[in-house]
Amino acid sequence: MTRSFGVLFRVEHVLFDISKYHYFAWRRLAEELGVSFTEEDNDRCRGIGSLRSLDILLEKGGLDLSDRDKNDLCDRKLRWLVEYLDKVGPSDLATGSRETLRAFRALGHPTAVFANREEIFLLLKRLGIEDDFDLVIGPSSPVSTLPVAQDYLIVAEALGLETCDLVSFENSPRGIEAARNSGCTVVGVGPPRLTPGAHLAVPGLWAFRPERLAALVPELSR
Repeated sequence: MTRSFGVLFRVEHVLFDISKYHYFAWRRLAEELGVSFTEEDNDRCRGIGSLRSLDILLEKGGLDLSDRDKNDLCDRKLRWLVEYLDKVGPSDLATGSRETLRAFRALGHPTAVFANREEIFLLLKRLGIEDDFDLVIGPSSPVSTLPVAQDYLIVAEALGLETCDLVSFENSPRGIEAARNSGCTVVGVGPPRLTPGAHLAVPGLWAFRPERLAALVPELSR
């Protein structure tokens, strides 16, 4: 009998291409500050948090602001991001997302998703997939807003599993590192430059087949 394993997803960049919306919001803020902000700069902001992302923007413009001003700017950027996400619906799911989720559930593998920030939890609902998971890590959970190894221990325990029985789909170097440090198997989703260290990398969920995990994590099929 095939051993069951858990599958963990991130909404942003994996189930939904949120990059362009972050880019719109950061670029809007950059224009107000008179700073150039490119798509390459936006890629540098994956998985590092708003304050560090803002520092990248400010460094480009040679600007030095107080912590209070930085927090105000991050709040403004977040409001704009939520404004853009208000227009999102089920048709905006990344290609292959719904099919992949259904395939895992059909195979009997419990699924979980990180939605532990208010805007991401809202996005999960707008995409219409909040009921497609056995476990939703919501805003009230003890999981941190940036990936750390402890997060995956919490998810595995909630699913009644060890982290070696958890496969995590990650979109950033920080997420991949945190998942690997916890003992998870990691599938990187996105461009190769953003998925170093993953056990397997795919350009999108459309390119992934659930049955590939038997070879990726052979101990699961014992």
